[in-house]
Amino acid sequence: MSIVWKGGPGHKAPYRTTHVRVPEPIKAAVQEMCDDFKRGALIDHPATESGTVPDVQAAIAILTEALNLKANAGGKIKAEIRAALDLLQ
Repeated sequence: MSIVWKGGPGHKAPYRTTHVRVPEPIKAAVQEMCDDFKRGALIDHPATESGTVPDVQAAIAILTEALNLKANAGGKIKAEIRAALDLLQ
């Protein structure tokens, strides 16, 4: 049996996801269909692939510098926060 990607904090599936409530009698069949799709979708995206790692240290440095800005520099603070978010995405 191949590894099925399960996701979790910090991991994003290479496809859009949602949840569905299914009747108990067909739960096993639906789960098998989901597992088959995940195995097929992960041919180019192995379960061990973490994707791009955001530059957390750089974002922390930007936000730390933004703390030193004057309180009335709202536009500059927002620009610094946007720059940090861009690094994290």
